Amino acid sequence: DDAAEMYETSLQRLPGRPWSLLGAAQSYAKLNESDKAAGNYAHLLTVWDDGSNSAVIEAKNYLNR
Repeated sequence: DDAAEMYETSLQRLPGRPWSLLGAAQSYAKLNESDKAAGNYAHLLTVWDDGSNSAVIEAKNYLNR
């Protein structure tokens, strides 16, 4: 819960920061907040589109499950 809040704070300061989007998505997934996790993963895919990047692969796998 604290991690998700910290990532959200980071995203307020620097919207669209890929590592913060990934961290927020992972934190929300662990909290079973799937809508928030999916939203952050989807936003991550608008910032990063490199199919070989592990974060992009993780986001696509989460959204396609």
